[in-house]
Amino acid sequence: MELKKIVRDACPNFVLRAYRSVCEKVAPAKLAAPVVQMYVNDGEIQTTASFNNFLSFLTAGVKTSGKLRITLRDADGGLLADRTTRLNHFESRFLDIQAILAQCGKQSQMGLISLVFVPDHLRHQTYKKLGILASHFFMFYKGGRGGLAMVHPTSTLDLRSRPSGPFITNQVVDTVGLEAVTLYQCNPSQVPHVLTIGLQDAETKAVVCSQTLNLPPMGVRQVLFAAGSEFPANGMVLRVFSSSLPTANSKPMLCRCYSDGRFSMSHS
Repeated sequence: MELKKIVRDACPNFVLRAYRSVCEKVAPAKLAAPVVQMYVNDGEIQTTASFNNFLSFLTAGVKTSGKLRITLRDADGGLLADRTTRLNHFESRFLDIQAILAQCGKQSQMGLISLVFVPDHLRHQTYKKLGILASHFFMFYKGGRGGLAMVHPTSTLDLRSRPSGPFITNQVVDTVGLEAVTLYQCNPSQVPHVLTIGLQDAETKAVVCSQTLNLPPMGVRQVLFAAGSEFPANGMVLRVFSSSLPTANSKPMLCRCYSDGRFSMSHS
């Protein structure tokens, strides 16, 4: 550190500026950590991930191809699949979770999928102007009766991410017509995490029902609260709460299950 300071103090400013300019030109564009979301493959709900070559659209004048890395993990964090595929200019992919698992000879009812796209020419100056490149995608959850929900990811597999404090959703859950509320919670970190998750009265904040989860690293857990037994089905308005989140913005996913078989999925 002292040597760097001595060199820096000895060099004229124009030399330092030239050096920094060269470093910026040869440095690769900054990639965000792999973006992650939960999949459900329990026989009732099937999941498809949708991804497009977003750099083609953001920098249409640059012909962009690259590698898309896909990883699948089971509910306990075990690695099920780790594959890389080519993604061409303006190309998009629909990734059927059940099909990928079948190709690997694996089965899993729920877990994590992560995606990261790395362009072939990561040092292209046009990419750097975009800032940090995050491989955002969308998840489609299809129910057995034809219902379809689209949800985007909220978290990344960033080793620097730390647990965050208590969470209360801004959404309200009207219990009229509900058969159950299912919450899915992930832990996109390398360490175990314990939290309490549940539903509270939207007005008084009184806890209506809750459950404590022991989340393994990279794991996923599901909690089902049934109408009538765990919360009243009489038009009560609820909110989802969590005592803490394993990483920044890794909030639970909310599934409203209606008595006629319909469902909805959203970030809580």
